[in-house]
Amino acid sequence: MTERILFVGDIHLGRTPRRLAEAGLDADRLGPAEALQRVVRAADEHQVQAVVLAGDVVDQDKDRFEAFAHLKNNVHALLQAGVRVLGVAGNHDHFALPRLANRLPDFHLLGAGGRWECVHLNGVDLIGWSFPSRHHRGNPLHSDGLQEALAMRRSDCRALGVIHADLDKSASSYAPVMRADLEAVQLDGWLLGHIHQPGLCGEGRPLGYLGSLVGLDRSE
Repeated sequence: MTERILFVGDIHLGRTPRRLAEAGLDADRLGPAEALQRVVRAADEHQVQAVVLAGDVVDQDKDRFEAFAHLKNNVHALLQAGVRVLGVAGNHDHFALPRLANRLPDFHLLGAGGRWECVHLNGVDLIGWSFPSRHHRGNPLHSDGLQEALAMRRSDCRALGVIHADLDKSASSYAPVMRADLEAVQLDGWLLGHIHQPGLCGEGRPLGYLGSLVGLDRSE
């Protein structure tokens, strides 16, 4: 079985990319919903064992109808194809992802309720934490369950942390955490959602932001 995993940064279903119409471009074909369908195709093309969502999959609670339908349909397609789908909730989808887990029991909300969790995949252990509410002003590493999750790591597998957080901020409403704190946790890498510019760095031990799945304005 493959060990490949497709990690996906902020999608923000329900938001429309800015200024595309002014340039004569079709916002629907270049927006988050179409990009998520490309994720489904890429998962099949690369034969991944799992797709992992790093939070802010849905932009706002008010998008829970059309945007949630896109999310549910595409996650269902992945699950039907035998691909595991996991995700951590961010500040924008702390409501939507638990709802998705209720609707699709095979979707795994990692670290639900703000309690750290370890999930075993083929050759990889995922350590994750989800936003329990719209704001979280504490360092997520201080949340419950981290030591228990770390103790579940398998010695013959790589271990990767997945969170939605405000990196290198000592104070923030969006789960502030310092890079040095993450580096002190003995994992093989940390993959983050929240900031839309990609910023993974580190030789052999990546740490940083995945970036947004699709640009939503010209800064992305």
